[in-house]
Amino acid sequence: MAGIVSFDLGPKPTHRENGHLVLKCPSWERPSAIVLLALSCLWLGFISNNRLTCDRPDLSTINCQVVRTLGVNLIPRETVRLGSLTTVQVVSETRSSDDGDFLVYDLKLSGTEAVTRLGLDTVDEARAQQMAEAVQRFLANPARSSVTIQTLSGWGFLWVPLGLTSLAIALLRRKPHRFEFNRLMGKMQALGANGRLKQELWLREIQSVVIEQCTGEDLTGYSVVLLTQQGDRHPLTETYSSNLESKQEAAEAIRAFLGLPPVEIKEV
Repeated sequence: MAGIVSFDLGPKPTHRENGHLVLKCPSWERPSAIVLLALSCLWLGFISNNRLTCDRPDLSTINCQVVRTLGVNLIPRETVRLGSLTTVQVVSETRSSDDGDFLVYDLKLSGTEAVTRLGLDTVDEARAQQMAEAVQRFLANPARSSVTIQTLSGWGFLWVPLGLTSLAIALLRRKPHRFEFNRLMGKMQALGANGRLKQELWLREIQSVVIEQCTGEDLTGYSVVLLTQQGDRHPLTETYSSNLESKQEAAEAIRAFLGLPPVEIKEV
């Protein structure tokens, strides 16, 4: 026996004119896509960006600052003005995990106005050393007017929001399941996602439309079913849902469009 659900599976009549009746099932894709987009934005909000910028307005002055932001430069969090940068060095600290202790590396920046760390927090010592050497080359070369060192914490996980967004777009492009009754073609067509044909039935073969009632232990469900002259049954949904009013609306729309006998409710 098919399952029974408490929410409305449809279909609902959405269009009727010029010999054409369309019924659509409620779309779960759109609310799901909205949730995925919200999760993507939330994830992006946790990506932090730490950026060191140094400018040399003249040969004797170097102005440096560290700007910390969230959400890939969207949300300012903190600005540390270092003044003239005097030294930059690679520092490390020990952290613990379930697999044991490990070292993370950062850049310690000492200026005339403040001392701070860049916030690199990498296990790659060579990467930290390369960044430190880039700043040191700037300090030693008066011909260079500026330098920028940037690190994105969590940038490696950017594939997560990109994947969520791609999935949301794919869901939004999907069309809801629908049933088209076309007098010109003389057919009823059941179309799945993206317009894929799932079922086809000649209108002249449809003898009646009924609502099947299925009673479970705690819930009674209903389904709209087309009956043919050959005695075949063609349910519009394989699962029964508890919203009788919605099923009556759909069945009556089909009955009126095809000029069929009154809709009956039959227990199964």
